[in-house]
Amino acid sequence: MEPSSFSKQSSLPEPEVASERFLLEYMPFTPSVEYRRWYGFKRVFDVILASFGLLLFAPLFVLIAIAIKVTSPGPILFRQERLSIYEKPFTLIKFRTMVDKAEAQTGPTWVQEGDQRITPLGRFLRKTHIDELPQLWNILWGEMSLIGPRPERPVFVKRFRDQEVQNYSCRHFFRPGITGYAQMENPNPTVDQIQEKTDADLWYITNWSLKLELWLMRQTAVYFCRSLLKLILKSSSSAHHPASHSDSHS
Repeated sequence: MEPSSFSKQSSLPEPEVASERFLLEYMPFTPSVEYRRWYGFKRVFDVILASFGLLLFAPLFVLIAIAIKVTSPGPILFRQERLSIYEKPFTLIKFRTMVDKAEAQTGPTWVQEGDQRITPLGRFLRKTHIDELPQLWNILWGEMSLIGPRPERPVFVKRFRDQEVQNYSCRHFFRPGITGYAQMENPNPTVDQIQEKTDADLWYITNWSLKLELWLMRQTAVYFCRSLLKLILKSSSSAHHPASHSDSHS
């Protein structure tokens, strides 16, 4: 699947006064006919699955909360301002994976490979994306969707606009998601890849279908299970290695 290119258009309505129905008809690119037919159902589907997920993962939430408290000082949940549909600010919640007040010295920065601010438990949570599960509450509150463009911080939205990332603002005419097409294409994009990420998000919107939505859910579940299995096997191997090493010298 390849994201197509999109033409710039400066006559977009202001997010504060735009309506979703209006935007679906007058975007600088055309959302799929199927999306316009099903976008109301998509919200109902989100609420049902988010409610089921919160019930299903409730025991896991308790275990993770205890583990965070035991292994690292600071709050269990991490809260951060992001932009939702029509650029409305909201508070995104996730399990804390970094040391408390991680940006106190650096200011707003993207996470880098091998970032020393990430705790050992946080590294596991981030690799499996378990840290994102509390965002099921954001879905119930109408701030997010299961699938859609990832929500970004206002400071980075301004930065990407200043860099003239083509059609970047168009991502905010749809509810952001926990997972999405761009995330499946590149789970850990760098700042230099923001244009490719934006094009992938807009490709998803213009080619939306119920089949594509279900496929992305399946791919997300497969990615989650594979990541979890890899980490479990790696941890198991590491736990047995010291014993084998000491036996060889006895």
